[in-house]
Amino acid sequence: MNSFHSEFNTFFWKHQCNSSDFQGILRHLILSPETPSPPRFPPPNAANSGFMSSRIASSPPLAVPPFHPALYTVNRKWSHNGKLTMPDLVPSASSRNDEQDTDIDGEEWDKVREMLGRILAPQVVRVGPTEADIAWQQLDTSEAAAPGGPFPQIDASEFTYQIVLFENHGRFVSTYRFVYDLQLDILSSAYFPLRCETETGNKLRLCQLRPNTDYYVQLKACLEERGLVGEPSQPVCFKTAPGRPEAPLMFRCVARGIDHLVVAWRPPNDNGANIVSYTVYTSKPSDDIGEKVWEGRSCEARITGLRPATSYRLRVTATNRIGESSETAPIVVTTRSDCPPPAPPPPNVVSVNARCVKLAWSNNPECTYTVEMHDVAAGPNAISIVKDRVTGANAQIMDLKAGSEYRFRLIAHNAEGDSPRSEWTYVRMTGRGTPDRVLEPTKPLAVARGRNKFDVSWKCPGAK
Repeated sequence: MNSFHSEFNTFFWKHQCNSSDFQGILRHLILSPETPSPPRFPPPNAANSGFMSSRIASSPPLAVPPFHPALYTVNRKWSHNGKLTMPDLVPSASSRNDEQDTDIDGEEWDKVREMLGRILAPQVVRVGPTEADIAWQQLDTSEAAAPGGPFPQIDASEFTYQIVLFENHGRFVSTYRFVYDLQLDILSSAYFPLRCETETGNKLRLCQLRPNTDYYVQLKACLEERGLVGEPSQPVCFKTAPGRPEAPLMFRCVARGIDHLVVAWRPPNDNGANIVSYTVYTSKPSDDIGEKVWEGRSCEARITGLRPATSYRLRVTATNRIGESSETAPIVVTTRSDCPPPAPPPPNVVSVNARCVKLAWSNNPECTYTVEMHDVAAGPNAISIVKDRVTGANAQIMDLKAGSEYRFRLIAHNAEGDSPRSEWTYVRMTGRGTPDRVLEPTKPLAVARGRNKFDVSWKCPGAK
């Protein structure tokens, strides 16, 4: 056995790749939600039941992973001010050619792969609502590093460990590549902040997980520079703890009064712990910090004691035994006025032609509007209502006289009464004007006849 160790060690020492520029790689991949083939996963209690917490589930519910794809690359000599680079994930062409040019015994490579396949399953050492600490034991490279051993000399820094995460019934979530490096202390990213605790061994913290959700985790050992990947370990199942609920859904105002508002919403995902209450906060539209004005179990709240004709900024949260959710997006609502509206500004002329004029004005959603018209040519008392209690902020007046002059004004109405009338707006119609009724001429008469002509005459309409 010692001679075999020595030969294998001598062989691998001769063909060892140059790893002076080795870079560690961390990759996070997410696929579309497709259910993988079931034979890949044994029952969750088939392995590592000794270190599993009470959150192991035998038949977890199906859920879709919420994460987005991302790629993280970490230089082996990484520091907070360092620059991240992207190494190749496959052996370079030169290394492949070196392997092809050398006399490599496939049986020896199989023994190295067998060593990689002996990786132990990871351990779940801590589980929270959105985090989990995963620890694993490094491969024993003492024989591979000793001269004369059964394997080529392999340095511990050459190993890459892949943490593969699945959600629920084997639904793939992401993969992490991790290189053990004493110089790498803390690593973070936008999607999955990770922490390497080198003093206590290999340890990885998975963050931004779903509360109250079942996950499976596997471990693989690789020698990427040598093109060798071991078989994955047995899967280990863990379930994240219940967490705070999500924010309530479809928050809206359903009724307004002079001194009160009625708001409603739909219950959110409770993340594994029943919702015990909802809380409504109000503030001025310009303030971010709100005051609690209502708390209860219903999904509808009546907020009282408000000021008339005042705008309020409202938000709602949900609470379970774990804690309070984040706030909903705020809505700004105004209470009704307790007095008639003031006189509106005069209407604006949007467009005018020979027979039609279009008017517009500033709209108050609590009010309806009446449009009065004065025909200047008909005298000072020729005032009529042409639009009565219309909603909205515009009106079109038809069948006017071309070339005539008109005046228009507004009256606003709300539940408390009518406003004073606005000032007049003057409008002159285009065109020269035409009579109300066109009379037909009299019957034509023959006045004189000639050889090749005759004269015709008639009386104008209305002539005697």
